[in-house]
Amino acid sequence: MLTLIIGLAIMLGLSILLFAYFAYQNYQRWQLNNQIADDLDDILRTTVKNLASLKERHAEQLGATMVDLKDPLKAITSPMMVSTMLTVMVKKAEVIRLSLDDFANLNDEDFVSIYVDNKTQQLVLSTRHDLVEEQESVLMGGFTSNDDNTFH
Repeated sequence: MLTLIIGLAIMLGLSILLFAYFAYQNYQRWQLNNQIADDLDDILRTTVKNLASLKERHAEQLGATMVDLKDPLKAITSPMMVSTMLTVMVKKAEVIRLSLDDFANLNDEDFVSIYVDNKTQQLVLSTRHDLVEEQESVLMGGFTSNDDNTFH
């Protein structure tokens, strides 16, 4: 009986030592997690501060690059207008699928003409280049050449 008690006491002692070892390892992980969380908080605060300063620094430039729809010719020649037109077209069609064959079937002579319908105040994008009469045609700056060095 005494041997059984001594054996159980040794097992209890080993269990306590094993528990203490794992508790110490957990404590070290907890400290490391807290340190990482503090470092991430510092990085996040610095990033938010940098973004705020960049936003303030470029506030005037952001206002200048927005498309001004009150001046149609300026709006059409704006670099932002292509992105805006694509967004409007995809929103209107909901889904537009382009395959590699669509790009491969383009010729060097294929380009999109942009017309302004003065009666309906609409932009007309077409690959037909005969939709406008001579008295209505307007030379739009920036669109005088069909070669825009874009992959077709």
